[in-house]
Amino acid sequence: MVDRRHPVQTIEGVAYDWGYALLLALIFLWLMRIPARIVACCLQWRQKWVNHQEQATELQNLMKQVESLQKDMARTAAVLIKHVLRVWWSEDTGTVVSEDERIINESF
Repeated sequence: MVDRRHPVQTIEGVAYDWGYALLLALIFLWLMRIPARIVACCLQWRQKWVNHQEQATELQNLMKQVESLQKDMARTAAVLIKHVLRVWWSEDTGTVVSEDERIINESF
C-alpha cells in the first residue's frame, strides 16, 4: 500500500490492506532473522576457532618445554652413566645377570 489516494484499491477494503501489509512485514522480519542468526553463528564459530588456535599454540609451547626437559634429563643420565656408574661397574666383581647359571638359556 503506497498511498491512501492510490487509484487501485482492493475489493476487501482498507482494513484488509493494513492487515495484509502488517502480515507481510512480520513475515519479512521473521525471514530476516535467519541471515542475522547465520552471521551470529559464524561469529561464534570464529571466536571458538581463535580460542582453539590459542590453546594449540599454548600446547605446542608446553610440549617444546617438555621436550627440552627430556633432553636435559637424558644428558644428566648420560653424564651419570659415564662418570659415576661406569666406575662402580668396573669395581664390581659380582656376577652379571646374563652369565648366571640359574637363568635358563633358550636358543632362538
